[in-house]
Amino acid sequence: PVSRKDQLFKILQLLGSPNEDDKSFITDDNAIKYIDNSRINRELSSEVIPGIPKEGIDFLEKLLQFNPYLRMTVDEALEHSFMQKF
Repeated sequence: PVSRKDQLFKILQLLGSPNEDDKSFITDDNAIKYIDNSRINRELSSEVIPGIPKEGIDFLEKLLQFNPYLRMTVDEALEHSFMQKF
């Protein structure tokens, strides 16, 4: 990584390094090299976001898909169990 404070590193820190399918939409060679050189394990958990229930983690995992084609839609997000109390 260029810096542990840059945006892409922070995203990878939460989501972990993407697999080949998740990277398939990336066209920038520098971004691909950066990601390939940044093997990072996923940290998205209740330890990172204290007090979040399991439904909240599931909600975030579905919203924060690295590949934009795999992210849940707005309608799916509004129907998610985590959003029912709102």
